[in-house]
Amino acid sequence: MANPNSDLATTYVRKNQEAPVSLRSYILQGAVWLTVMLGLFFTAGLRF
Repeated sequence: MANPNSDLATTYVRKNQEAPVSLRSYILQGAVWLTVMLGLFFTAGLRF
């Protein structure tokens, strides 16, 4: 019987080792999306 938790951890570590650049770009995309959403929110708030 394989432990699903250890398999999950191994897959997670392997993914991070394989693509640290994509992880960084994913975080960067999230920051940009959050900034855009906050900008739209404040713009809508100023309008109303």
